[in-house]
Amino acid sequence: MERTLVALWFADIGGYSAHAAEDESGALRLVQVLQELASETVPQFRGRIVKFVGDAVLAQFPSAELAVRAAITLSNGYIQRSEAIGRIEHLRIGVHLADVAVAADGDLYGDGVNTAARIQEAAEPGQVVISQDVWRQLRRRREFRFEHLGDRSLKGIGSMNLYVATMESVATSVSKPREMDNLRSQAQMTAIRSLAVLPFADLSAERDQEHFGDGVAEEVLNTLTKIRDLRIPARTSCFAFRGLNLDARDIGRRLGVEALLEGSVRKAGGSTRKASFGQNVHCGC
Repeated sequence: MERTLVALWFADIGGYSAHAAEDESGALRLVQVLQELASETVPQFRGRIVKFVGDAVLAQFPSAELAVRAAITLSNGYIQRSEAIGRIEHLRIGVHLADVAVAADGDLYGDGVNTAARIQEAAEPGQVVISQDVWRQLRRRREFRFEHLGDRSLKGIGSMNLYVATMESVATSVSKPREMDNLRSQAQMTAIRSLAVLPFADLSAERDQEHFGDGVAEEVLNTLTKIRDLRIPARTSCFAFRGLNLDARDIGRRLGVEALLEGSVRKAGGSTRKASFGQNVHCGC
């Protein structure tokens, strides 16, 4: 079998066994939500779903950064998706960097796979826990935050240094919460019945804020989805138009919406980022 160095993670639903014992059909719905969301999220970060196992998913990525970004996005998204079906649940995710064997069917084998599974078991619901190998790759990246958990004894693996990884909160980075409230109020007062949120443009000189812009756009999208009678296409559909030279009417027609919301992000020096949105809403699509 071919061997390759990959970043990989295991994710599962916190407390799933207890959920299944109390409400089997509800627990199965939670698994379905995880599989649907993972299938949407992983490819956006150049990843590949290796397999689904019960209430868990194994995914691989070409870099530690992409793996952690995908893990945090999945974790946050699952809270929102599970809330939409009437119950707020959290994932446990363990991220590792390892040399693995790739089988002909795409499955992964090796100590690295087992290690990722044990790291995931060490996570509390809602946590993305990473190995020291992953931390070394990301420790100088300003957008990430790390909480050192110290040495943890992992079954069948031994002692490992682990960290909880988080990212700069998108919600607190979109200028002020008041702007989000204003956006919601403006949308409610208009006669618009459908609106799409497009990927935010990266206006920073280095063009290195695309992922931050995506996070801001997703936060805006999630805010607008809470408005009754306003139809918002899914993130995957909206972001498919990134980089395409199409006018607003054409995009609106393809998405079947009456209006588009665009925005931009830029680095304002150091680790400070600024986002603007809501100024370029194209009606009459």
